[in-house]
Amino acid sequence: MPVARRVLEKISIEQITVPDQDYFLDEKPAKVIPYTKTFEEVKNDPFCILHTSGSTGIPKPVPITYGSYGSMDAQLLIPSLGYKPTFLTCVQDKRVFLPFQSSMQQV
Repeated sequence: MPVARRVLEKISIEQITVPDQDYFLDEKPAKVIPYTKTFEEVKNDPFCILHTSGSTGIPKPVPITYGSYGSMDAQLLIPSLGYKPTFLTCVQDKRVFLPFQSSMQQV
């Protein structure tokens, strides 16, 4: 029996099932959902939560705020001045998959 199923049998927690990867990589346009809050209203709110790998202990959640994400987005406004384009400029308007590096133990 998978570990997750044994844990879910012991505790009361909301369980959801997410679609397969193909669902998220579908080329059909996504439905537009209006977002009416201002940047000032949400700059300190979590945009997403990433998790550490746990290579130095228990994995920990790392909240990424709208402010942090906004600063990355603002980098697209910096002119190249003839230098090589930045990574963000290269992937602008493209779908990008960025997997996290798995932690490796030295033997």
